Amino acid sequence: MTRELIGWRLTAIVLLCIALSGCLGWSASPANGVAVLDLDRFANETGLKVKLESALKSSREALSVTLNKHQEAVNAELVARRKQYGDVPTVAQQRELRAFAEAKRSEIVELRTKADATMAARRAQLIAALQDFVKPFAERVAQDQNLGVVLLRSTNTLVVTDRHDITNAVMASASGAAQSYEFPSPGDTKTS
Repeated sequence: MTRELIGWRLTAIVLLCIALSGCLGWSASPANGVAVLDLDRFANETGLKVKLESALKSSREALSVTLNKHQEAVNAELVARRKQYGDVPTVAQQRELRAFAEAKRSEIVELRTKADATMAARRAQLIAALQDFVKPFAERVAQDQNLGVVLLRSTNTLVVTDRHDITNAVMASASGAAQSYEFPSPGDTKTS
């Protein structure tokens, strides 16, 4: 027999098995429907939002301390450079001092931009950790309610029926674990 004929026979057998299993009720009923989870309400009502905001605040404060120390160091450099030139710097020295000050200002702006990016990444890390934490609870509730897809509520959600909003059930399922959950520290690469 040719390979093509064997392939067709194998395909026919597989399709026949699938059809028979469906007709005979051998398969479990497929999950259908969409579940919606309001992650903001979940975080608020389980106390995880407070923990998330606290973790963000700690990161923001640490970055602020670093930026302030750098700003103080730059100010000290500027004062030291100014003192090198004496009471009346020459025109060339004034130009050099202005260029030095501008370079240091650019350095500070760059550091602030990096700090903003670091904070955005930290926020994304914490939200991903929250999603990773809630995922197994949402999967379990959705499976129990025979719902096949779980979406996060967003501004794109127009209407959600009570049957499809699993937020309360997920909160009930995760309440004990949420109390003891701690968000990862900034250096952690693992989110849960």
